[in-house]
Amino acid sequence: MTAMSETRDLTPAFHMDRRQFIKTTGAVGAALTLGRSVLTSAAVETVNYGNPDPPETEPGVRIVRSVCLMCHSACGIQGKVVDGTLVKVDGNPYHPNAALPHERLPYTTPPEQADLVRGHNCVKSQAAVQTVYDPYRLRNPLKRVGPRGSGQWQEISWKQALDEIADKLRPYYQPGVPIDPAFPEFGDLPNKVLFSAGRIEHGQKEFTDRIWKNGFGTVNYRHDHTSICEVSHHTGGDLMTDFKAHHFKPDILNADYLIWFGTRPLEAGFPMQTLTGMITDFLARGGRMVTVDPVLSNTAARSHRWIPIKPGTDAAFALGMARWMIDNDRFDRNFLTNTKPNVNGEKSYSDATFLVDESTGTFLRDPSGEPLVWNGGQPWPASLAPGSKGELDPGVVSVNGTTARTVWSRLVERVREKTLDEYAAICGIDVRLIEETAREFAAAGKKGVANPYRGPVKHTNGAYNLFAIHLLNILNGNFDWKGGNSKGGSHFGEMGGKAPGQVNLKTVVGGLTPSGVPISRHGKHYETDAPNLFARDGYPARRPWFPFNKRWCYQEILPSIKDGYPYPVEAVILYWNDLLYSTPAARAEGERILADENKIKLLVAFDILIGETSKWADYILPDTTWLERFSTPHVSPAILTKTSGFRQPLVGEFIEETIDGKTRRFYVSPLSQGNVARDFWLGTDEATGPQLMEDIMIALGGRLGLPGIGAGAFDLTGAAPGYDWRSGLYSAWDWYLNILNNLSIHSGVPVEEILAKGGVFEPTSGDPSDPAVAYDGDYLRHRFENLIHIYIEPLATTRDSMTGQFYDPLPKYEPIRDVLDRPVTASPEFDLHVVTYRYAYHAQARTIANPWLQGLRPENAIEMNAADGEARGLRTGDLVRVESPTGAVAIGRVRLTEGIRPGVIGVPHSFGHWEMGSNGSNTIDGQPVAHDPARGRGIAINPLLMTDPYLGDVCLQDKIGGSASFYDTRVRVVPAGGTALAGAAAGAAGSRRPEPLRGRTAPPDIRRNLREKRMHGRR
Repeated sequence: MTAMSETRDLTPAFHMDRRQFIKTTGAVGAALTLGRSVLTSAAVETVNYGNPDPPETEPGVRIVRSVCLMCHSACGIQGKVVDGTLVKVDGNPYHPNAALPHERLPYTTPPEQADLVRGHNCVKSQAAVQTVYDPYRLRNPLKRVGPRGSGQWQEISWKQALDEIADKLRPYYQPGVPIDPAFPEFGDLPNKVLFSAGRIEHGQKEFTDRIWKNGFGTVNYRHDHTSICEVSHHTGGDLMTDFKAHHFKPDILNADYLIWFGTRPLEAGFPMQTLTGMITDFLARGGRMVTVDPVLSNTAARSHRWIPIKPGTDAAFALGMARWMIDNDRFDRNFLTNTKPNVNGEKSYSDATFLVDESTGTFLRDPSGEPLVWNGGQPWPASLAPGSKGELDPGVVSVNGTTARTVWSRLVERVREKTLDEYAAICGIDVRLIEETAREFAAAGKKGVANPYRGPVKHTNGAYNLFAIHLLNILNGNFDWKGGNSKGGSHFGEMGGKAPGQVNLKTVVGGLTPSGVPISRHGKHYETDAPNLFARDGYPARRPWFPFNKRWCYQEILPSIKDGYPYPVEAVILYWNDLLYSTPAARAEGERILADENKIKLLVAFDILIGETSKWADYILPDTTWLERFSTPHVSPAILTKTSGFRQPLVGEFIEETIDGKTRRFYVSPLSQGNVARDFWLGTDEATGPQLMEDIMIALGGRLGLPGIGAGAFDLTGAAPGYDWRSGLYSAWDWYLNILNNLSIHSGVPVEEILAKGGVFEPTSGDPSDPAVAYDGDYLRHRFENLIHIYIEPLATTRDSMTGQFYDPLPKYEPIRDVLDRPVTASPEFDLHVVTYRYAYHAQARTIANPWLQGLRPENAIEMNAADGEARGLRTGDLVRVESPTGAVAIGRVRLTEGIRPGVIGVPHSFGHWEMGSNGSNTIDGQPVAHDPARGRGIAINPLLMTDPYLGDVCLQDKIGGSASFYDTRVRVVPAGGTALAGAAAGAAGSRRPEPLRGRTAPPDIRRNLREKRMHGRR
């Protein structure tokens, strides 16, 4: 078959008919014939081929409420469990993510009545049944028996796995023994062990901190994924609020005008389904919204204006708007001239009137350290200024011989550095789009909100984009107002410290306090936190430091280990972590690093499947899926009321043992027997099957003798009486029962009720639709009530570790740069700018494993503007080569559309897996492991993204925010001929030629089952 004819044969992937959909959903059943499988066919048939699920009132039917984790939205769910098998997932009608205020059940509704009511849940959530019953799930620990990455495994017992891992970790468990006495900043030997979690939730986060930070004593205790998600958004928010709040969302239900900068609330925002309902109501009552994004998303399609700017120019657009608002005196002068909170009708305030030393760039302060403002011809401490007012621009003033100007004066100078025409030219748009949007936004006042998320911040200039966009909110003075910008309702205090009688669960009796610099150098200052390194190396540092990012630096883990900088890390523990698939430009270099046993002497992965990264492990420890797990996820600030969902297993059972005078509960997954923590305490070896991560770590930590485990792990001093407190930590349930006790004390709701209702949600009495629940007159009830910065003083006083120059403290536009601040350019032939995003029915790296979601779109496409496609002689469905300046190549289908800016291509994430059950390259005990090629369809774009030209082994990065860059790469796209196809299939990108599904069949009654599944969307 020729390449062209094959292209034509494959185009129906974009127009799948009913028959193809039904065939695709048979993937799980067909997979059982492909090789070694871990589930019985009966379990799979229950999920895919059974009759419609029975009513809630039938015998043997049980409703269990929990929290979804098919994406990061943390929506409340309720699982229908029939005779111990999960058959359906619906929305929890108590939870504010699953029902708008006027739809929610009052919290006082008895659970048995709520069983008959369904909240909203999206298609990802409904497909979650297939996660727990995935036929490719690992059942028992695997030990590598071939070279790293060979896929040759031996199944071993839990006891053998944990005994061997503990023996390999023990030499590093030497607190107080320095790595290198000449460099105290390296800390002690435990720092050579790193724990990195890809996706980890509250409850789990604090538990693993107990084990690795305060138990083992490593400063590398939680290198989570945030820097590949949105960390520059959070870091920027931290800097603007003195680390008091990092995330704001509009009060959509009462806003009048919304600008979405590079975010897709109708597809990928969180909580997506909740935002969808809110925006539907917003539009129905006449609200107007603008989407600033190179791609015509569903959100943009429902906006009254789509503005397809060039990627990475968000700050230029926002500063252009700011210039128009300032030049036309269309800003909130009352808000901007306030000098403290809760005055003159405002709840929060800005630093617009603060005086800045012209020579040092620091705020002028009185002897107590309070910033000074100018009022009535003299300086005042901000809190004491007459009328709580300062002058916006008194000109250059002198205070005790020091010349100063206000933040506002400096800001006006900054935004006027360019004309509106120049800002528009940077963005590649008509200047009238800036003018009209600014005019409409200013007219909305307090009810006009600009909201950024991942799109603007995943560039090398990400933090500055964030500052510029939030400047618009400051100009409108919309913080804390009904219909304005909200910090959210937050949550009840599960870790303690919020109410008398709670127990501080972060306190580890006898625990360690690690010292030293983390391997990724986040949250640390080069010159002061590593003075000996600085004295040795000066500028530039060997690798960049990220002093403002307090949330880890995921993309730097492996390159820093390769360089041994600032010190060697020799043991790596991964949890739910697919770093090679999820990180830009990580595959080729990452595989080389992971293969080097001289660098990484021990690599352990917690995983439910053999993934792209766990494939390289020495041991894979199969933990439970999120449907068999506990945690306490928090919700987005889009939810205005206090919300604490409680994730608990939907299936499985508990076994009980009396240990240390208490009846201890140990969770057992439906795929398992026994419990690994129970085995440790009883000295038995009975556990098989997947185990809770917490129980695995208790059993491992117990072998190492870590503090914070076993008897006396918690300090119960002052604990409220009448609760079943656990002073010892013997099982996951001990930890989560103490969490439930804390939630109960803070909320006043009994533990049993929290479990029955899937959490505790404000209001715990009364009508959820009562405006007084979320609002205080014209204000939000849960408010920020604090200082919001335009001028980021820490930037003005901190030197860049690579250039030695001070950072710029004001919002600005800057082009894409490498770590030495050199402009990043590509050869002219790389003429297409690539961006990524995801579909509403997929999330990150994991949902392609759900056949119902595969069926909605079996593979992704390279989305290209029709004019760009025609110039290359392409048609929708053609196979093309995507070539990166790094030499990486991928093959995929193109889809031509008018819904993307010319010169830009878009590639949705979640597809193109080269492991995760997609191929037959793994063996266990010499037997091939079952696989489903459908999981590998489409292309993965991350391996093609650019590396930093100076460092060469890591993607481009935002040095202020800490983000990995996803949107700063240019590629070349050419037709893929037959010869090129064969060569590229094994290319550096690791993406495969799409393979059509063949031989998939399904029993006739799957049609009825699928119809039932599809009916339970938003009603």
